[in-house]
Amino acid sequence: MRILLAFDRFGPYHFARARAAAAHPGITLATLEFHPDNPEYEWDKVSPPEGLLHYQGTRCDELLRDFSPEAVAIPGWSGAAPRTLLKECLHAAIPTVVMSESTEWDFPRKRIKEAVKRLKISRFDAAFVGGKAHRDYLEKLAFPPEKVTFGYDTVDNAHFAPLPEGRPRPADVPEKQFFLASARFIEKKNLSGLIRAFSEAVTTWDLVILGDGHLRGELEGLASSLNLSNRVHFPGFKQYDELPNYYAAASAFVHASTTEQWGLVVNEALAAGLPVIVSNRCGCAHELAEVSFDPADISALARILTETTQKDHAPQESLDRIALWDVDRFASGLHEAATIALAQR
Repeated sequence: MRILLAFDRFGPYHFARARAAAAHPGITLATLEFHPDNPEYEWDKVSPPEGLLHYQGTRCDELLRDFSPEAVAIPGWSGAAPRTLLKECLHAAIPTVVMSESTEWDFPRKRIKEAVKRLKISRFDAAFVGGKAHRDYLEKLAFPPEKVTFGYDTVDNAHFAPLPEGRPRPADVPEKQFFLASARFIEKKNLSGLIRAFSEAVTTWDLVILGDGHLRGELEGLASSLNLSNRVHFPGFKQYDELPNYYAAASAFVHASTTEQWGLVVNEALAAGLPVIVSNRCGCAHELAEVSFDPADISALARILTETTQKDHAPQESLDRIALWDVDRFASGLHEAATIALAQR
């Protein structure tokens, strides 16, 4: 089946999924990148895998004629580029799959906007989502659950697999055990809540927070005000190829967002064999969380941090949990969704 897979910007995560989809025996793949220069994420420029037919830009009509896809996977239903691509597909009678991470709680919901959204969603032939929370939201928007497939939110588990013992630790992390977090420094990531909870936890471990953003000064100031400057570390944003070294050095991973459509960093940490502590407002919590918490409850998180340092954890437990969420699942879920979409025509 000829499938066109579109994303706003292709980073290493997207190309990892695309490679798996292109290797699927039932898929002939082309990819479309709407905005290759989108600066939202600080990824280095990544070249498409050799042999992959990769397009860029928002002009879709000529592309659809050139590649002649049997199904098109579109990232969401909002934004000018996805709307344009959907319009062109409808005009050309090409089946469409909406790829969605939206949950009922990730934004405030208003009745009129939800009614408009139901109309938009009804124009798609199938949906490809991360997990149960995303399917449930689509069902609330009157999208038939039997037209929804899973596996959208995956990473290349092999890239993050546990590294050999004795590998040198990154120079900008402590020699002692530490909790690891990785996020953009924006409000919804709740890094201030994490630092406050860490200040209450009874532990000798440190806290390392990867990432960057406009809240960096505020977060560093908070750590200082809590007398944690020597125990909370900010190594900065790390590129895809650097991340496995930080997971390998960590002892546990924590993701504290007040709202998160999925949370691919949780996949990464599990693939590295780490125990994970995940906010129950993350879309991945139902599928992947070993321990979850209310991100508004600082004391509860502090207690979980304390308890985590007192438990033994076998890396295989995490590896078993994430084994079914590899990029091969993305490929099979995409193929299944495209098959459903094609059957509607």
